[in-house]
Amino acid sequence: MSRATEQRSGTHRNGGLRALRRTVVHSSLLRAAHAHPHRTLYAYRGTTPTIDGVVGPDEYADAFSFSTADPAHGSTSRSGAPNLWTAQFSEVADAADSSLVGYVKWDRATLYFGFSIRDDFLYGIDGPRWCPRGNPGCAPLTQEGWPWFGDEVELLINGGGREHAPDRTVVGNASEWQMVCSLGKSRLGGIGVAGLCEGEPRQSDAAFRTYGKWIANGALRCDARPRAGASRGFDVEFAVDFSLLRRPSGATVAPGLVSTPTPLGVNIALGDVDTPEKGDAEFGFHHENWLSGTRDNRTRLSQFGTLWLMPGSKPKQLKAKLASLNR
Repeated sequence: MSRATEQRSGTHRNGGLRALRRTVVHSSLLRAAHAHPHRTLYAYRGTTPTIDGVVGPDEYADAFSFSTADPAHGSTSRSGAPNLWTAQFSEVADAADSSLVGYVKWDRATLYFGFSIRDDFLYGIDGPRWCPRGNPGCAPLTQEGWPWFGDEVELLINGGGREHAPDRTVVGNASEWQMVCSLGKSRLGGIGVAGLCEGEPRQSDAAFRTYGKWIANGALRCDARPRAGASRGFDVEFAVDFSLLRRPSGATVAPGLVSTPTPLGVNIALGDVDTPEKGDAEFGFHHENWLSGTRDNRTRLSQFGTLWLMPGSKPKQLKAKLASLNR
């Protein structure tokens, strides 16, 4: 393992109304204990989207939505800023450069995420592929390559939720994992084809094999496609089988049944690579922004955000209900 890879995969990388009321109260208690930027998402049951890398105009109308313009809990930052998620590298000054609107929901046996991303320069599409000084061999889909180098979204899950969030990174099993959906490479399609790549800890042979198995058998799926026009960027969609949301006890969410609010730990990264001149000298990224956590520590389980799997469909006035319950 190169020193650069070790740094980025260690400290840097791995670093009903009554039910709703209980969830909000519990979330409020959790927020008080957070000493790092933290955000909470809610997933309700919805229709099944088509995982084709296109976030359709009505495909996620029944999903909970969130964005990089949302302040963290307790933050005094102004909502509507270009990107308020934690910056690992340079700060985002223009939403057109790197920002997203995200969606999350579930159906009978699958958790879905959709992301509509603004990005004014697409790596490997608007310019040639290149590798940074930290890993001149970043391209190959090997354990030594960097699957996350390029325009991408990373999804990290801790099935134990906030109650089981030690100060370490994921181990790479059905309870704790980190996977990459890249616009420019994939395990199934190779270089130039968008899709899933094995994430961290990729230096672990066991984790790398496990991730490869999920990609092959479809337990975890993703697709991404570039988007042209005034909203230049790309879309990303993930489908996660409930078997990959395993609790520390070994229990998983039963197909078709989320009977009570169930917390998961979650983190999401939006990666943006442009030209070498704009990138970090070692890692090459122009931007990398994270839903929760602090710079250098955001991949630690203790710094994940919270995703609540909620029973039933999304309330029509969700924001109003959440606001009234938090008074």
